[in-house]
Amino acid sequence: MKIKVVYSKEAKALKEPIFARAIINTGIEINVLRAEIDGEKNLMLIDVPKEGVEKFTDFMNKYKIEVTPIKESIIMDKDKCIDCGACVSLCPADALYSDNFSIELDETKCIMCRACIDVCPVAALKMENI
Repeated sequence: MKIKVVYSKEAKALKEPIFARAIINTGIEINVLRAEIDGEKNLMLIDVPKEGVEKFTDFMNKYKIEVTPIKESIIMDKDKCIDCGACVSLCPADALYSDNFSIELDETKCIMCRACIDVCPVAALKMENI
């Protein structure tokens, strides 16, 4: 399950290897999909096994780190999509693919990089503001 992790420079986790500790202490393997670190408000998109989300969230909350589940990744408006394939060629995770000349989306593979959104000529792809 994809989750958003946000922490500010005030969070005590910045001076500690918090993600390493989370993996060791919870036994939950994580996959960092995207990170935006600017020193003020830091954001990471992480993939965590569904059965480990609650345990991981509880651990991060001890360090005053906000964790929010992401319910949807990219949203495709099939009525707007013209099946041009521009998004398919840019998707680094193969989440967008062509099936019988129709563009399909596998949300489980999406890493939320937003490359497809910027290239879509008809704005058929969008993502909730994370």
